[in-house]
Amino acid sequence: MKIRPNCLLLIGLLLLGTTSLVSAASYPTLGFTVPLTAPKFNSLSSTITGTKGVVSLNLEFIYTGNSKFSCTSGSTFSSASVISVPVNNAPVICSGVQTGAKYTLSVKSTLDNSRINLSGAISAPTATASYTGSASKLKLPKKVPVVTSSTPAPVSAEFVLKPTTNAAGKLIGSTGRIKSPYTGQLAEVALTGSAKNSGVTWSLKYAGDKVSFAGKEKNGNWVGKLTGNIGPSKLSKAITIPLVEFNTGTLGEARFYGTVLKSDGRSQAGSVKDVTVAISSDRNNNGSIESDETVTTITDSKGGFDKQFAVIAGHPVTVDFDLDGYSKTPKVFATVTPGTEVPINTTLRELEKLTMTGASASSPDNKLQLENLPANVKSLTGKVFNPVTETAQFPGEFADSTGNMLISSVFSAVEAKDANGNPVTTLSNNTKIKMQVPMDTWNTMRDLSPGNGQIDVPLYYYDEKTGEWKRSTSDGWLEDEAGNKLAESALSSLTNKSYGGNILAVGNIAHLSYWNIDWPIATHGCVSGRLVDSSGNPVSGAVLTARGTTYTGSSSPQTTTATGRFCVEVMRSEGPAEDLNSNGTVGEETKVALTVFANGKYYDLGTYTVPPTPATCATSGCKELGDIKLEAALEVSSQLCTINGKVVYSGTNNSGSVNPGVIAGTAVEGAFVYAWDSTTTEDLLACFSNGLDCSFFTTSNSTGDFQLKIPVLLGAEVLGVSFNNTSGFGYFGTISTQGCPTAPVTLGIDFYGDYFGQ
Repeated sequence: MKIRPNCLLLIGLLLLGTTSLVSAASYPTLGFTVPLTAPKFNSLSSTITGTKGVVSLNLEFIYTGNSKFSCTSGSTFSSASVISVPVNNAPVICSGVQTGAKYTLSVKSTLDNSRINLSGAISAPTATASYTGSASKLKLPKKVPVVTSSTPAPVSAEFVLKPTTNAAGKLIGSTGRIKSPYTGQLAEVALTGSAKNSGVTWSLKYAGDKVSFAGKEKNGNWVGKLTGNIGPSKLSKAITIPLVEFNTGTLGEARFYGTVLKSDGRSQAGSVKDVTVAISSDRNNNGSIESDETVTTITDSKGGFDKQFAVIAGHPVTVDFDLDGYSKTPKVFATVTPGTEVPINTTLRELEKLTMTGASASSPDNKLQLENLPANVKSLTGKVFNPVTETAQFPGEFADSTGNMLISSVFSAVEAKDANGNPVTTLSNNTKIKMQVPMDTWNTMRDLSPGNGQIDVPLYYYDEKTGEWKRSTSDGWLEDEAGNKLAESALSSLTNKSYGGNILAVGNIAHLSYWNIDWPIATHGCVSGRLVDSSGNPVSGAVLTARGTTYTGSSSPQTTTATGRFCVEVMRSEGPAEDLNSNGTVGEETKVALTVFANGKYYDLGTYTVPPTPATCATSGCKELGDIKLEAALEVSSQLCTINGKVVYSGTNNSGSVNPGVIAGTAVEGAFVYAWDSTTTEDLLACFSNGLDCSFFTTSNSTGDFQLKIPVLLGAEVLGVSFNNTSGFGYFGTISTQGCPTAPVTLGIDFYGDYFGQ
């Protein structure tokens, strides 16, 4: 997750004036944060017992502006007697308004017009309730029990101002931005007011947030009173705004280096030269990457790159890899401390050439299809990825631009060119994308809008300018291989993986990018601590990565502060009766593994259980690990790893109507198996020059078993390929390991018909 500052953003002491008014041309870009007194309302659950029935609510909230909030798609209710048909975990529609710490909430069933109204204080264990509905009446007591969760106050709003005055002191062409902790909004709006000898006034208004300042300039500061509201929180406080350039004091260079490999998905990865590596950061926080906020370099003959780049602590950094015909695999770092050395080793996957027929296009395996393409699109390449087995290809982090954690069902990369070979990114409004959803993630499926005859799913795109996943304005839906919309009755067979055939997630898109089916989870947890060396001194600039071991996903890497501190936001555990990921199992524990790179070495900090209480790095409640010594016992070094495993047929058919006639789980004899770890490229030569008897390639025996011996540091990628010369049938599949696996791995390979045939 992005690490949001919880203290004043102004760093440095470059004061631009004393007691006299700063001239119009010399006002810097100003940044500051303000603590807010209203908590952020995250969720509510209740079992409401009336004289004629019982209703259970399990609600999660997202703010929509103007102090209003609504339920997320995962919110549900259950009832055995209130409505005409008994339900369990049925979706609901709800709307609420928060004023300070108080709320009013209306919850409506999607199955009939039953409605429950609640009002109370966010931290109170009871709420006033009422019920209306056409089915059996539910008589409620005056007060009902509720369990609420919230991010407690103070939470922080972030401001960035760009003031410019004319000769009369009036603010002209000035802009400002408010980043609300409730909605996550980041908008550039007009900054109005004046800065004269008689005083300074300015105001900002956006989406229900209204903030005004009145005061004077004194000793290089604006000193006065800030009033208004940010969402449900009222403002009326004295404030000092130093007239110093926003975050100038934290600017410093960091080193980004590593090795880039490429893979066609059918053979071992190899290093690749002439890859363009672009490193960028929105250092001035204006919402876009400007020419002086990015640098590029090219990989050498061994796939290596090494580049210095000026960073500002607290500002995300994105590293993109551009090789024609291959995935970009963008890496996003939540924050990078100046002076840090950041190693990045990645494998680019070859994109498949799509066959165009008129205004439609499809990949050879039919996993990726596009319809209603504009006439200027003459060629396309793309690929669908499985977020479970191809996590390393996921762009950015498993979180969206509003702070939700994301559970991914499928994602894809698509690139288009015109007749002259120039990139095409803008499409018509009715261009349609179809992505085959892997069976691995069928159990993530839910229905956003029950009752409309189709299964609706949330559609996201990756914004390459900001390095964020953003929700599309329109949702997608599910179809079968024939192009028919899946009936809502098919949902249960998807969640238990008994559905026969393949399913595709479909949606309308107006531009090309990475596209994704994601399920947002509004509340999360966090893990914090401090890294120290063997003498107890803080370790600054260490690169920390958090990876889910009980869920698919990871947080953006970050670097430790000058005091060695870190805080990373992750998926939280579920409460005793909670089903946060809507997979049908309540009370699941979430565990994350922490890895650190510091002073040229990797360290395994261990695996930790995340508490179920919602928490963020900007407030409190994180799992605090205290001081962690980076000593030899935690060091991770490259080792010669023996990987044992078995190749089996997965049962997944990617060939359309062709039936391979195999049973899932059947061993595959004679499959080609490759393995490599992209973080150990410098150790590969040692395998041969030192006689270490390494084996990067083998074939499976009559029982499907195989053994490989390769150097492994952080984890290996294992690829299996099988091709039958008689039938022309081809199969392949990949898995990733964490570290050197101590137990045999199972490599399932999918059926691709004559995909490899020529």
